[in-house]
Amino acid sequence: MEVPNQEDQVRLFWERDGSVAVIDRSIFVYFTKVLGHAMDEVTLHHLFPPVTDFRVAFKDSKLRDTFNLRLAELCRTGEYEALLERYDVILQKTVCDKE
Repeated sequence: MEVPNQEDQVRLFWERDGSVAVIDRSIFVYFTKVLGHAMDEVTLHHLFPPVTDFRVAFKDSKLRDTFNLRLAELCRTGEYEALLERYDVILQKTVCDKE
């Protein structure tokens, strides 16, 4: 079953015995904690590569430049890492890592 709200998806997982959820790990971990459950109650199976190659495209170069400046600022101030920690996102590499 596909649900439009991922919090509902995680809630349904915990409400029904024998449930399986195909969902981003970070989203699942976040809502699991919000709903008061522990990750040691589940078994995770990795179906997709741990890192995907997402890209952002801009039609407007001014908007692109502003985005890049703000992203660099988030990296420089540590706010990007703080957001990852807040939502329990574990990444092997981030946009802030120097190549």
